[in-house]
Amino acid sequence: MDLRPSLELAGHNLINMLDPRHQYMPFTKIDINSELCGWALLSGTGHNIGRWWDAMLRLEEATGFVIPPDIEAAMLTNIHLFYDNPDHLLLYPWDDNRYPQVFARFLIDHHSMREGLLTLAALARIRNSRWAADKGHKMLETMRSIASDHIGTWDVSHLARYKVMEEKPGGPCSHSTLDTGRCIEGLCFFYEATGDSLALELADLFARIHMEHSTRPDGEYVASFLTNHAHSYLGTLRGLVFFGELTNQHEYIDTAAATYRKAVRRMVKESGYICHDIDKETGGDPASAGDAAEIALWLSRNGHTDLLDDVERITRARLVPSQLTECPPLGRWELEKTEDGKSCSYINVVSRAPKTVPVERVLYPDNMHELAIGGWAIHAEVHGGNRSVTDVTAATLQCLCDIYNHIVTRTDSGLHVNFHLDHEDNQIKVTSKREKEATVTVVAKTRENVFVRIPGWTPPESVRVTVDGAPLAPTMLGPFACVPERLLPGEIVLTYALPSRKVKEKTDGVDYEFTWRGDEITGINPNASFLPFYPTAE
Repeated sequence: MDLRPSLELAGHNLINMLDPRHQYMPFTKIDINSELCGWALLSGTGHNIGRWWDAMLRLEEATGFVIPPDIEAAMLTNIHLFYDNPDHLLLYPWDDNRYPQVFARFLIDHHSMREGLLTLAALARIRNSRWAADKGHKMLETMRSIASDHIGTWDVSHLARYKVMEEKPGGPCSHSTLDTGRCIEGLCFFYEATGDSLALELADLFARIHMEHSTRPDGEYVASFLTNHAHSYLGTLRGLVFFGELTNQHEYIDTAAATYRKAVRRMVKESGYICHDIDKETGGDPASAGDAAEIALWLSRNGHTDLLDDVERITRARLVPSQLTECPPLGRWELEKTEDGKSCSYINVVSRAPKTVPVERVLYPDNMHELAIGGWAIHAEVHGGNRSVTDVTAATLQCLCDIYNHIVTRTDSGLHVNFHLDHEDNQIKVTSKREKEATVTVVAKTRENVFVRIPGWTPPESVRVTVDGAPLAPTMLGPFACVPERLLPGEIVLTYALPSRKVKEKTDGVDYEFTWRGDEITGINPNASFLPFYPTAE
């Protein structure tokens, strides 16, 4: 499996989802129904702009993907204008006539503090932006002034934006303790990029709060302190792992590991299915599946190498199959208007409750199906019904870029082939094929130890390793077969069995039977009614 085409297809999606008629603001989503008709939602929050920048710059680092200069210029204008306010927060530019006021969704967006930090960190690190570093410090000063020292909430009453809201329609978006938890990761990235000590001070504050209130030493899920947003909960755990690594405080890593093994593995089914809301079984969320994979990946860097099996299984069984790679031409999905004619109604795929949206936000861009290709979404059916939702695409792409960057890693002991995914650099080349059995070919170009992961789910007696055609009985280091440097450079070939099995997984009252081959799903029954992720099993 080669992840690169999937990553680059997602990059093209994020470019195509920008609307040039509205200052290149990203479409929030392109919705698709079972009749293969669609509509686009345009909502003017900074959340998607922040998501876009973080994902696109990570993609550029991972694969060399080139952001077209005109697109980059337009999106730089957007991020500058969304930060051009006395609070130095990622806020909709209220009084700028280039931005239609009907699209202003949140006046104060607590939820997107993380996205703002990630964008500024990426611009400072990858684009060497002095503006991003300076603006980020001012944002941190604002965050410190509104952050509670005892519980993870914000007091925004003295912000300039809050004071002017009495004269404007709307109000601050609802927020939860998870809004500070999900910030920990962004604060750590900003500290890494700039060395700003205030970022580390805030990360320490929020990490201590969420260790006390959002986790338990035994790894059980703590429901009383949190909302049910899976992506924010898992983002908080990501932040705890990252902060523990950054500060060499292993109690954070140990707690996150216990929580992953007990609570997260219960939330994320074997197929990779997890809901947008922790307390529901509708509205599958690939971004949250990606979060779980990334938590497992980061824990593997801290001794939990058995979790690498989880990372590759979620990638092969869920993240890659759930991307919208093909879409037929879409008709117009004419939403029903409310009695006053000012709004349209549709059904939310998570809650399955009706929602309304102002008619001005319902758009029908040309070639909707082409714009949607490459995206991920909160999908309409349990194992299908895909669409394109910008923040889900960006979040999933962020995770996959991290996995792509960890296919092969270096430690003091040598090169580690963590995943059986295609990769090549000036030191090593990895190719993976799956036919009657799995064959992983590793061409080591230098003389140093190479460690190749053996999946824990394959029968040990099926595993064979050769070096330049000669059989090798390798020494094992955890799940890794060690090929010593004295035998290299050379060609290492690993083969192993791909056992088939059928597993039933009940979701939303339906027993789905999966046909597994190794860590991939090759069939499902019953299948989705449209845009399915998997082939229908016999």
